[in-house]
This record gives sequence, structure tokens and C-alpha cells, in this order.
Amino acid sequence: MKLEISIPESLNEIKLKDFQKYQSIAKDNNEPNFLNRKLVEIFCGIKSRDINLIRKTDYDAILGTLAKVLDNSGKFTQRFELNGLEFGFIPKLEDISAGEWIDLSEYLKDFKDYHKAMAVLYRPITFSKKDMYLIEDYEGAGKYEDVMKEMPLDIALGGQVFFYNLGKDLLKAIPNFLERKMKKTMTTQQRQILESVTDGIKAFTQSQEGIYSNLTRSQDNHLQSV
Repeated sequence: MKLEISIPESLNEIKLKDFQKYQSIAKDNNEPNFLNRKLVEIFCGIKSRDINLIRKTDYDAILGTLAKVLDNSGKFTQRFELNGLEFGFIPKLEDISAGEWIDLSEYLKDFKDYHKAMAVLYRPITFSKKDMYLIEDYEGAGKYEDVMKEMPLDIALGGQVFFYNLGKDLLKAIPNFLERKMKKTMTTQQRQILESVTDGIKAFTQSQEGIYSNLTRSQDNHLQSV
């Protein structure tokens, strides 16, 4: 039986939903051979039973290619096209709404919800002139969260790197930001919102190494087993 195998050569060829699927499996498993099979199954679109038909040398070569591809961190992308729509990152983060902040604080806690975070940060562009653009008003992540599952992994991880680098500054800036936006003493409810946002970003920035740990471990296991 001849198999047609499509091996991604860059993060741009991997969908966010597939990476999330692998991460959810790798998080609770540490058996090298199992994780290697899942790498090939998920990222090359091969049925598990068909992996047994691949020559060992070819199998090892596929794992080597995937390890190199997944070793990249992606790049921050301000605009991109998906499903016939052009999406843009929130043009001015200092103008982000309270609703966007609150939702981000929740979705950035776990990578399984990262497509929802992307639906907050990226929305269809409604107006564009040279490097300037406007995006749709925020109506909740549900409107585009399924679309964002299909986004290229390099853009999704680029957004992750962006927030990881921004996280520490945000933790310092959020209290002043909210007080300036509210222009009055914060109520108990507003302080609860502040704590929720702060805790969410703390959890996100502290979890970055954890998000990659299972992937790194599987790559190390691959290098040991081939």
C-alpha cells in the first residue's frame, strides 16, 4: 500500500487546532513512542493504523522534520487572511475595552482556549488605508473562535510570544491603566475585574514554559529513540 504523506515544512502549514489537539494529548502522556505516533498522525494527517506501514527510515525522517518545524516560536503578525477575510490585530492596545480585557484574562489561562483569545485579538478589518486600519467592534469571542482554530500556527504562536514579552509590563501598567480609564476611585466590582485581569495575565506569562514542555519532551524522546 502506497501512502500519500503531507509533511508540514513550516509552522504556517500547521493549524492552531491541530497543535491544540497534540498539546492536550501530550499534557497527560510521557510515553515516547506514543507521542511520536501522535506527532505523525496529527500533523501529517495519517490514520494511526497506517503509521505501521511506513518504513522505519522514513518514519524517523518525518519525526526529524516535525521536530525542526515545531522548534520555532512563530512571529508576530499584525494582519493575515483566513477563509476569505482579512483579520487585523487590535490596532491600539491602549484603547482595548474592559470586555476584551476580561475575556482575555480567562482565555489566556490555558492553551486549549487560545483560539478564543485569538478571536479577541484578531477581527475582520472593516477599513484600511496604507498601514492604518480598523477592525470590527468586539461582540464576544464566539463569533470567530471556530475560524481561529484554522489559523496558521506561526501566527498563533507569534501572538503568544508577543504577550509573553508584554506580560510583565502589563502587570505593572494595568492598575494605572484601569484607574486612568475609570477616572475615579475603583468600586469593589471594578477591583474584582482588575484582580481577574491581573491573575489571568500572570497565569499566562507563568505558563509559557509549561505550554512548550510537553512538546520539548516529545522531541527529546524522539531524538533518544531513533
